[in-house]
Amino acid sequence: MHSTVRRAARYALLGAVVAAIAVWLPHIAAAQSTFEQIRRYDSDITIESSGALLVRETIDYEFGSTPHHGIFRDIPYRFDYSRKDSTDRVTPIDVLSVQSSDAPDQYETSDFENGSVGYLRIKIGDPDRTITGHHTYVIKYRVQGALNGFRDHDELSWNAVGGNWPVIIDDVTATVHAPSGILQILCVQGATGSSLPCTTATTNENSATFAQDRLFPFWGMTITIAIPKGAVPTPRPVLEERFSLARAFSLDGPTVGGTVALAAVLLGGYAWLFRRFGRDRRFRGFAIDQAFGSPDGEYEITPYFDHTDVPVEFVPPDHLRAGQVGTLVDFAANPLDVTATMIDLAVRKYLVIDEVSSTSSRSCARPMAISCPTSARSWTVSSRSAKRCSSPTFVTSSQPACVESRRRSWTTPCNASGSRIDRSRRGSSLCRSVSASCSPAWR
Repeated sequence: MHSTVRRAARYALLGAVVAAIAVWLPHIAAAQSTFEQIRRYDSDITIESSGALLVRETIDYEFGSTPHHGIFRDIPYRFDYSRKDSTDRVTPIDVLSVQSSDAPDQYETSDFENGSVGYLRIKIGDPDRTITGHHTYVIKYRVQGALNGFRDHDELSWNAVGGNWPVIIDDVTATVHAPSGILQILCVQGATGSSLPCTTATTNENSATFAQDRLFPFWGMTITIAIPKGAVPTPRPVLEERFSLARAFSLDGPTVGGTVALAAVLLGGYAWLFRRFGRDRRFRGFAIDQAFGSPDGEYEITPYFDHTDVPVEFVPPDHLRAGQVGTLVDFAANPLDVTATMIDLAVRKYLVIDEVSSTSSRSCARPMAISCPTSARSWTVSSRSAKRCSSPTFVTSSQPACVESRRRSWTTPCNASGSRIDRSRRGSSLCRSVSASCSPAWR
């Protein structure tokens, strides 16, 4: 009788445990589904007759209750090529489409490096919108140069799932379609360097199927298939030399040829510019024609190694003034240029210069009176000796003046009220005084 009671108690306890599990199991499953994870990851890979890969990935992503903008899909495409120094092997990737029926599917691509591996990043989602829960993304892209050629077969070794997903992947499948019969297959999964076999790996004529029940964060799955030689054109790796300063300046055929070509282009361009703009030009004809040529006359560029004497012009050019020529000669405007300008104005009858008598005992040269042709105003200029009187001085008196100071002094004409205004300025103001007072037709 006691055994019967104990048996009944056990059954009652077992029933209570089963009932508790039945009640809490849905809640546990619901709570687990709110964690961020990938529910299913399916890859469909077709080896095209050209040797390129056409990849279609379907990713069922569970964001849980935490808002996200979308996902990143990072695909390695640049690897260090161990057979040749400073060289990378690349597998160019062309993204064809990104689609999602229940989430924003706009995307953008960028490149980044992680160690010696270069990645193409596909950033999927809307930067102005966040999502939660379960969503599905379908990514299609084409890969070049992924096959490896061997003596008796060609081979595809492909990371169906890369080891850079930071979440658990519950279910993984990969299917490969080949243009001819598949010779051999292999599938490994786990952390980087792992050789653990996948859950299943089967082949059926021209296709192979691989599956893995679960991948933990940062685990991947790599598949390998061998196909007969000749099923696709002979695979050749796509290689790119890695840039470096030592490589850029090394002496080899391309760099030497490029340097010579660049030097030839630069020298040729310099010669053309010098021939076009850097040579003297002269008027065509004989010496008399060259001496009195007009600005709109025909001219020629002086030939190389031509040492013919340049004809002398005895008449100043009409389009250049004395002050301009003097400034061009020594690249500075000095009192000599101002004096030449005054003489030029007198020659062109904008000023009148008269010699006046002087009774001064000071050691000055002959004074000159400068006046405007249409006005009664006059100024007397006195030049000092070569040592002390290098700057002219203007005064309103009819007597010559020698100023001991090194500054130029002059007195402006009487203003409207008849009073005089005395000023003392440096040479640059002298020109402005003459211009303002005596040459309304200054050119």
